[in-house]
Formats: sequence, structure tokens, C-alpha cells
Amino acid sequence: MVDSGIVEVVSERPSRGGVERTYGVVESAATLTAQQLEAASDDDHIRYFATFLGTLLSDFGAYLAMNQGGGRDLTSDGVGYRQAPLWLDDDELTELVEQLRAVVEPHLANGPTPGRRRRLLSTIVMPDDRP
Repeated sequence: MVDSGIVEVVSERPSRGGVERTYGVVESAATLTAQQLEAASDDDHIRYFATFLGTLLSDFGAYLAMNQGGGRDLTSDGVGYRQAPLWLDDDELTELVEQLRAVVEPHLANGPTPGRRRRLLSTIVMPDDRP
């Protein structure tokens, strides 16, 4: 994934005679095209998803670490995580994704200003065909 430009080394430190590396997702490579997704093997998808989850876990851990000692208020910080099962046909899913895109897209161009705080919005959508 480093060779393909999806992740990059963000820090290194000596550890037990070797080098411990911390990787992060390259923001410009965080979105794969439909063609790239279609061409990826199952193993590729597992690696991509594991990288996504690892980055998500790292980001949440960093939030918790920076806000220790009573300075954290998940509600006022807008922190939340949940899973909501939805019963949707293909057209309803397409409509939902388009609505989400319409809500989020105008905010993607926002830059830092006083009073603005960088916030991460992460989504995962997948079918759940378990009985």
C-alpha cells in the first residue's frame, strides 16, 4: 500500500533493534475510483478496509488522548459512533447516498478559520444479508 501511494510513513522510531513505523492514509488517495475498487482483489479490499479501520481507531485514540483529565465532552464535541440497520432497496440506497453527498459536499471546501474545528466524518455502507 505504501508503494501504491495509499498509505505513507508518518513517523519512525527505533524499537528492539528494528524500526517501528506508524502509517497514515494519504488523504489524496483515500478515495478509490469505481474502476480501482472493481479491479481490487478480496485481499486488497481487506487491506484497504483494515487501513481505514486502523486510521479511524488511531484518530479516535488521538482525540481521547488530547482530551484527558476532564477536558472532554463527547456530546458538545459532536462525537458519536453507531450502527443503524436500514432496510433499503437499490433505488432507496442510491437516493440516501445522493442525499448524504448533497449535505456533506458543500462543507468539503471549508478551510480553517477561528471558531472552526476540523471534524472527521467516516461512513461505512455495506449489505448485511445474514438471515
